[in-house]
Amino acid sequence: MRRLWDQGAPLDERVLRYTAGEDHALDERLVAYDVRASIAHADMLHAQQLLSAADLAAIRAGLGALAALQGPAAEAGSARAWVAAGALSDALDVAASLASWRELPRVTRWLVAASAGGAALAGAAGALVADRAEPGPDS
Repeated sequence: MRRLWDQGAPLDERVLRYTAGEDHALDERLVAYDVRASIAHADMLHAQQLLSAADLAAIRAGLGALAALQGPAAEAGSARAWVAAGALSDALDVAASLASWRELPRVTRWLVAASAGGAALAGAAGALVADRAEPGPDS
């Protein structure tokens, strides 16, 4: 079985010993519930005006992508939709940065536009290849 936190790189034996028994299987079963609880928490923070609408959208997109990527291989279209939504959100960040260009500090505006643009391109590429990803032998 593939561990939730396994990214394909060899893991240090000490890490594997630290994770006792089938903890990774339990963790995987809890992901959907943890994602829902985290989204509800973010919604509450936004309702209390402690979290901006942009941050709430980013949190929802990231957690939704995590949930979609943890689903069975049959749900690859769902993962692609979440990755594409994240790319769209990053593209909107670029547009918002350009719209408020003069109000942003000089150094920051270039960093924001470049990072959001790079993330939008990476997300678009990820969405294009999401359907092609095949589950590994441990899936």
